[in-house]
Amino acid sequence: MKSFSLCILILSAVVLLTGEGLLREQRQASAAGSATLDYNVRVPWADTGIDVVAGELITIAATGSATYDRGHGDHYVTPDGDSPAHFGGWDDCNVHSLVAWVGTYQPGATTYPLSGVLCIGSSFSGTATASGRLYIVMNDYNGDPTVFTDNYGTWHVEITGGQVCAYQYVATGDSVAYGADMTTRIPYPDYLFNDHVKYLPGQPWCETNLAQSGAKTSHYINGEEGFTAQLQPAIDEDPRLVTITIGANNFVMTTLMDTCMPMAEKGGIRAATACIKEVFYDKKNIYWDPLRDDLRTILDGYLSSPDYATLDAIAVTGYYDPMPVMISDSHQNDLCNQFGNTKVRTSCNQWGTDLSTAMNWGYLTILKLNDTIKGVVDEYSAWYQGKLTFVDVDDQFAGHCSTFDTTITVLLVGSASLNLGCTESDSWIVANHTKGTEGFWKKLVFDASVTSGVHPNEKGQQCISNLVWEAVKAKLGSWEPPVSDPCP
Repeated sequence: MKSFSLCILILSAVVLLTGEGLLREQRQASAAGSATLDYNVRVPWADTGIDVVAGELITIAATGSATYDRGHGDHYVTPDGDSPAHFGGWDDCNVHSLVAWVGTYQPGATTYPLSGVLCIGSSFSGTATASGRLYIVMNDYNGDPTVFTDNYGTWHVEITGGQVCAYQYVATGDSVAYGADMTTRIPYPDYLFNDHVKYLPGQPWCETNLAQSGAKTSHYINGEEGFTAQLQPAIDEDPRLVTITIGANNFVMTTLMDTCMPMAEKGGIRAATACIKEVFYDKKNIYWDPLRDDLRTILDGYLSSPDYATLDAIAVTGYYDPMPVMISDSHQNDLCNQFGNTKVRTSCNQWGTDLSTAMNWGYLTILKLNDTIKGVVDEYSAWYQGKLTFVDVDDQFAGHCSTFDTTITVLLVGSASLNLGCTESDSWIVANHTKGTEGFWKKLVFDASVTSGVHPNEKGQQCISNLVWEAVKAKLGSWEPPVSDPCP
């Protein structure tokens, strides 16, 4: 049979969608209330390390020359931007000039529109329009996420006002830590920082999020295939706290989607299940061992860092299963009994059984992924002298899977619709991807459509944040007592 959309979402259960990533600008803090940095104009919305309060006075001075079209004209501009001036991009400031924004998350290259952008140029003195972190960027917005790739050069920027961080929290990883598919894009590192870390006693903390959607462990280490490396930039921040969420994209994207999906298209759900099992058992040792080796390289990097002594905690998270572990008998009956034709109901029930089997193998693959990550963390625990911890998130996500809104239409018979997953109120997953295809099942012509998702929503991200906090708070000097249920 030809597989339809449900096969796609079975495999989506262990895949994290690709997307636009983030790059954080490195900076050097000086006296409290001021910072100096050389802003790389290739970076969209660089983090200055300055936190400000709405109404607070900010003074910014910028100098230097950089180009926005290296190799395509090499037009160099100062922080004042184009001359003669013409206006557009973010907040209609002068194109290719220095602009700034204050907020609780780092915008991306295509975050537009964005209210409250400040036109800076070579000098600015004024009040902050909001409370949060101060970000800066060359006003090079045109809707293309690659527009910054041909920018070249730096502007020297001096900032007075706000509060400069003394301790650094660095978040790293893939689309979970990046916050993919969220309407507000507040990922768990932002919740962790804003709800917990910044209230730690002592010197002020800052957050840097290097996570990029679609990142694999090799991207994390070396920055291959258009991704920016995260390991060395994270080490360069001299962090006190590091969170790592990486590994799900390694072979899920390249093998389950590129290999298992074509099999499912030709052979149906059972063929997809067989393919998932092949990845799970990995008799050729091509999936799990390379993942372990890369994770060891990552942990070796932090362990051998010259600033390791000041690193208080590294939290490595596992993953959750976004899909239902199986289709319940009641859901299967409720769906299939909508068909009056006995033959169609029988085929529908067999399809449901096959789907449950595939979903269960997807869940087992998630568990093995978590066991693999935890196994490497356990190897290094003694070397890290209590600084390293694995954070299990899967147990808390049980019962909070994605909705699985399914509609099946059988030619000349009729259609049936039902949510086969968690309820919308219980779900911690953003269900915003609809898949649909036509195919055959038991000689019946099917047309199926499924709406589901794989990335955490606000509740899911907050839960991961709280779980990480429970794992690291004592290591960071917090006297807060343990919480028995971090994700109520």
